[in-house]
Amino acid sequence: MAKDLQKPLELAALKGRLERARKVEASIGEVGARYDKVLGAIEEKRDQALGHVGSLEVYDSELAKLIREMTGESNIPPQEAAGLSTNGAGTETDKQ
Repeated sequence: MAKDLQKPLELAALKGRLERARKVEASIGEVGARYDKVLGAIEEKRDQALGHVGSLEVYDSELAKLIREMTGESNIPPQEAAGLSTNGAGTETDKQ
């Protein structure tokens, strides 16, 4: 007969557990929504950063090219590029 009494007690305890589980599920849903919102914001910022990095890479390349041209580090010596040559004394004369 003791077994018969345990089942209603077990069922009574189960009701509380089910309510607790429903609350946890609702809480998990809220956390999931917040999680998705934050991930969306992070992805948006990542995309913005990728665009900015691309712009910086273009700027870096253009700046490096300009510096090479200004310092004469290109394949053509700057004197030849300007139409000038140097004689043995190190003075520049116009090519003709």
